[in-house]
Amino acid sequence: MTLLPTRQLATEYGAVRIAERAGTSAAAPLVLVHGYPDNLQIWSRLVAALDTDRRVIAFDWPGLGHSATFAGGATPFQVARQFIAVIDALGFDRVVPVGFDMGAHAIVAAAAREPGRIDRLVLTNFLADGTVPTSWDIDVMRKLGLNRLVLRYGTRIVFERAQSTFLVTDSLSCDVRDDLWSAFRRPEVRAHLRRMCVGYQAALPRVTRLYPEIEAETLIVWADSDPHFPLAQAHAVVDALPHASLDVIEHASHWFMWEAPGKLARSIEAFLNS
Repeated sequence: MTLLPTRQLATEYGAVRIAERAGTSAAAPLVLVHGYPDNLQIWSRLVAALDTDRRVIAFDWPGLGHSATFAGGATPFQVARQFIAVIDALGFDRVVPVGFDMGAHAIVAAAAREPGRIDRLVLTNFLADGTVPTSWDIDVMRKLGLNRLVLRYGTRIVFERAQSTFLVTDSLSCDVRDDLWSAFRRPEVRAHLRRMCVGYQAALPRVTRLYPEIEAETLIVWADSDPHFPLAQAHAVVDALPHASLDVIEHASHWFMWEAPGKLARSIEAFLNS
């Protein structure tokens, strides 16, 4: 079994599924933030690979994964408030978020709007700049009418396409694959994702304008073989953030927390110990 053990956490946005690895350090906990079509279980190998005595948390966003259905707002700024609600419910004053894919935009918004809650910051493989080329898959999901059709009628196609392009040298274990699929196939999850696609596309210019405001030391760690978000995306955000450094993970694709967990763990640990 590679699945992380989970429990439900009560928040103001409903019950949120979380996984937690205990730690003895008083340092700010690591909080792992997923994208789509995945959920917290995509972090399972990284959690096992991390050599740290900090607490490590992963969670499913409200309305996604196996968290409670949520029909509210879905812009990065509204999702940022959900992130703050989760760390409030956990009793954390300051955290180190690891923002991935669609989760990264919300973490950028949280870091700019709630700087006192962010100790350090890790961002990885996301649509950092809407003017920099991405894959045709991302272009489709950025178009309102097309993403609605794809998420409503192409559920299996989207999920299989993710697996075939998000991984280069590995594949998901059966238990993780089943957990991700059982969540993504829920109609209410895909309905929420459609709202997120709309909200994120409209808000992307506002998110990118926040980069210069981020005060926290930031690690941009990027998989160099991601066909959807090439390294040009990483350079765009590194150039815009005032306190950012870049670490490139070679020969790994979008789900590199699964494919290269040891390399990602060492990158994060070096950043936290610097």
